[in-house]
Amino acid sequence: MGRNFIRTFGDLLVGRSASGTEWANLHRTAQVRYVNSFIFVSMALLVPFDFILFQNPWIYLPGRIALGTFSAVILLTNPNRLNPSPADVNLAEAILLWLPLAAVNLIYYYFLSVAPEQDTKIVFIGTLMVVIFTTLAIHRFWKEELALILVSNSALGCLLLQSSDMRDSIILLSIAHMISFALHVHMRREFFRSIDEKFQILRGFLPKREAHLVATMSDKGSFETAFKPRTRFNVCLCSDWRKYQNLSRTTSPEDLSKYFERFYDTVFEELEALVPEGTYYVNWVADELFIIFYDQKDDESATIRRAVMFAKSFATIVFEKIQQKFDFELRFDIGLSSGEGFLGLQGPKGLKKTTISSENAGLAKRLETEAKTMRNRISNPSSYPILMMDSRIGKFATDRNIFSESEVQKHSPELADLQGKGDVFVYWDKSGPGRNKTRYLSFSKTGRDP
Repeated sequence: MGRNFIRTFGDLLVGRSASGTEWANLHRTAQVRYVNSFIFVSMALLVPFDFILFQNPWIYLPGRIALGTFSAVILLTNPNRLNPSPADVNLAEAILLWLPLAAVNLIYYYFLSVAPEQDTKIVFIGTLMVVIFTTLAIHRFWKEELALILVSNSALGCLLLQSSDMRDSIILLSIAHMISFALHVHMRREFFRSIDEKFQILRGFLPKREAHLVATMSDKGSFETAFKPRTRFNVCLCSDWRKYQNLSRTTSPEDLSKYFERFYDTVFEELEALVPEGTYYVNWVADELFIIFYDQKDDESATIRRAVMFAKSFATIVFEKIQQKFDFELRFDIGLSSGEGFLGLQGPKGLKKTTISSENAGLAKRLETEAKTMRNRISNPSSYPILMMDSRIGKFATDRNIFSESEVQKHSPELADLQGKGDVFVYWDKSGPGRNKTRYLSFSKTGRDP
């Protein structure tokens, strides 16, 4: 309780939030480029003014050259990339954002300490502007700003011990730091509150992780980079309702829409509970549901586990909840297939969407259709969904006792697209409490050991 209180108090004190962390992770690299570009250009532009305003400009010239060179080196070496996940944040980027600003503060404190009396007012005004600029430049990055203020005030304290003549200037600069920080806490909280509000709106249309990313993006480039497609391991789940056409003919479009809402609300609640990381893409059209599971680190076992655990819950817990919310018996079946696919933002210009290009996406649909064919052939089929999986998923599920290996038997597919594939598929359905059935569907092919 005490720890939660301290954390809540800290959130209020510095204005941090989950959305703020997401935003900072996405925009830190761009801010590094902006800050160092500004320092490099401003140092170069101020050199001629030193010769105009000061009798001895050589006091300040070495410091400006050092700052400009340091920023130029960072600009040339800093990687041009985004970090869409807090787990992938590069500490070096935070340092590259904070260090140049801290160096500007420290060098201007040095200028103030060595400036001749006739230069003091101009140098003090310049130092005050540096305080305002440097804190404003990183006010949305609370950790970097807090570190900057601590280092800057520590340096001012050391300067005060060495030169009591600068007491008034040092106190004013410390006050400026504190006022800037207090003002920026308010600005930071308001900015992140607007992101949270945008997230809540998007949350009604997108999965949690996608909504967070979209809410924190400020331009098209960052959006396309965060959802940049690449080849990665994935598991596709496909499902649709049985006898949907009959239902749509006898049900008004308004009532049908209400059924969709109840169905997908139940599905997505379970999906979020079982996959809180949000590592999935979801699409649905009318009665057809399609989900792509993946892992940020391309961990195949983690991807399959999430997909299988959700599929099993979808076929049991979700199914039972849906029956309680509908005034008719809804039936659906599930296909589950794994493989490599090109996953991310794809499509024609102006109509791009997050989707996948892969063989296993089509196979998931065919497995779901095979499950429907099997249901139609059985004289007294189970009311629970039939779950059909490929060999890799089936082996994973039985090895980890998600499904019992003792309930396995061969089955020949009826779909022409599946015949002769030489793969092994798993058929599972829950006929009732404690009566699970699992069967390997072996599609034999010469030279392949199923």
